[in-house]
Amino acid sequence: MKMEQYGFLIFVFLTTVLTIVKCDDLATYTVEEKILIKQLHARLVNDLTQPIMHDNAYLVRFLRAQEHDLDKAEVMMRENLAWRNETNMDKIMDEDWSPWVEKYPFSIHMHDAEGRPALTSSIGQIDARNLILKGQKDMLDRFMVYIYERGLYNVKHASIRTGKEFIDGYLLFNMAGYGVRTHACLACIPTWIKLVDYYERFYPQLCRSIIAINTPKIFKRVFDIIKPLMTAHTSQIVRLYDFDKDNWKQELLKIIPKDVLIPEFGGKGKVIQATVQSQKELENWIH
Repeated sequence: MKMEQYGFLIFVFLTTVLTIVKCDDLATYTVEEKILIKQLHARLVNDLTQPIMHDNAYLVRFLRAQEHDLDKAEVMMRENLAWRNETNMDKIMDEDWSPWVEKYPFSIHMHDAEGRPALTSSIGQIDARNLILKGQKDMLDRFMVYIYERGLYNVKHASIRTGKEFIDGYLLFNMAGYGVRTHACLACIPTWIKLVDYYERFYPQLCRSIIAINTPKIFKRVFDIIKPLMTAHTSQIVRLYDFDKDNWKQELLKIIPKDVLIPEFGGKGKVIQATVQSQKELENWIH
């Protein structure tokens, strides 16, 4: 075999190996991804409005959502930046969410054995229909995005807290209380559609798993409506559990340690509700 042929085979072997190299134990960036991340960042660097947007973990989610097509990922990112500008999303943390967080508490302190974060929400307790009738539909939609935003910073904080690099986290919903009248009315459905749409377009692949417990049959019908709006990646990570506590408790304890998982979700962990933080406080939190 000629030297040129040996050289080609060695090149093929090294290329194959390098494309599956992990830059650490958790952030599974291939060599190709690391190159694409740098290229995407170079295209966007002057337009990124938040420090967190410069992170590899932030940019790679958009690349993966577009199957590593650099041009499509750039378009997706620019649409994200335009949306954030139009909705003043970079200032959402500076708005007064105290009444909402107090009435509809959520938790951000739980994590799996590696330290990857989990956000929980008792979404079944949010009376969507009542809020809509009171003229608070836009605020309801924005509150849902506020939770996404907190989840985004929670993943970053977990990376700093543990010294590991996380790309995603867990989203746990308690659907107890979800009903036809309060959540599945015709006026309510657009909120759930928008919730999926915003996740797919502006927070792609932020979740490792989306798990809903105490899911009534009516929600499964709503889910059938919104599922076609999900990417294949999202639909594959969604898991719905009914009211069989023994079933979903067993599954959750495979992810979250018992002394960390809060009682509402079958564990014995301490309940620590999320508190309102300003944008500056969040940025300090992740540095």
